[in-house]
Amino acid sequence: MFNTRGDPTGRQRRNYVNANINRETPIRCRTRRMQKYYFHVLTSEARVIDPEGSELKDMDAAYISAIEDARALMSEAILEGKDISSRRIEICDEIGRPLQVVPFRSALTILD
Repeated sequence: MFNTRGDPTGRQRRNYVNANINRETPIRCRTRRMQKYYFHVLTSEARVIDPEGSELKDMDAAYISAIEDARALMSEAILEGKDISSRRIEICDEIGRPLQVVPFRSALTILD
């Protein structure tokens, strides 16, 4: 690509972006594939399946997502006058293997 802007003589000068890149060497992109996690809700009577799942960076992100889901579900239940804090979220991988169980109670901080 040539650039003639800023040159009072009007001569063309070469303006390479990333001039230090050896054009013969292929550029390797290190992209990490996002993992798909499923968040099934476990009650005393049933297992509510998450059919869609979520693509997340890693298990730490999945744990944070489970905590946020537990808080949202408990908030809705409290508005209806129900206590569902004994439930749990089971985090599973793409093939259905359980990776971690997160109790709803772990999403709460007890103040008194």
